[in-house]
Amino acid sequence: MKILLDFNTPDQQRQESQPDLSSISIHLHVAVSLHNTSEVRQLLQNHNFASSDLGSALIDVSRSGNIEIVNLLLDAGADVNWTGNDENSALMAACRSGKREVAMLLLENSARVEKVHLYGRVLKDVLDEVFLMRGDTRKSPESCHEARNK
Repeated sequence: MKILLDFNTPDQQRQESQPDLSSISIHLHVAVSLHNTSEVRQLLQNHNFASSDLGSALIDVSRSGNIEIVNLLLDAGADVNWTGNDENSALMAACRSGKREVAMLLLENSARVEKVHLYGRVLKDVLDEVFLMRGDTRKSPESCHEARNK
């Protein structure tokens, strides 16, 4: 009987009811990928996330273009210039996906266009190439950079 009482102490019960940080991080990424704004908002209000969690979520949502979730992540402290292992940034993800509104928001929040990608290419050069391949005569980096400096 004593073994059962010791096993179910209040401390152990409390620990068992607390979700681990990795499951919370996964939950954030799933909510972001599903564009579940209310769930993202709730998670950000109730948990402290590592900069890598916020940064990678920002890259993911910048690629898909959900401006409201981009704003939530930025307000929660996501580093607009955070990069993953491949040195990809949220700005690069937004521009490669043609999410101009997100790109402009990131630039307004001090995203760096001179960021160097893993393969040694400067972001503005990559963006020129991507927009030209799509037949877009506008040069995204210059227009984004000009808007940033207005």
